[in-house]
Amino acid sequence: MTGEIEAALADLRAAALGIDQMQVDAALDAIAGARRIVLYGCGREGLQVRGLA
Repeated sequence: MTGEIEAALADLRAAALGIDQMQVDAALDAIAGARRIVLYGCGREGLQVRGLA
């Protein structure tokens, strides 16, 4: 199982390194300035979104 965890962490690291910080900042500014934020998800994603709401 350790190998699976290490592989998952490597995938997450690769994804995180590909994130453009300027785009993240722009998204955060848009969210912070919004009067209303709508989140939508189904299945497991829906449960995660409900946890954020």
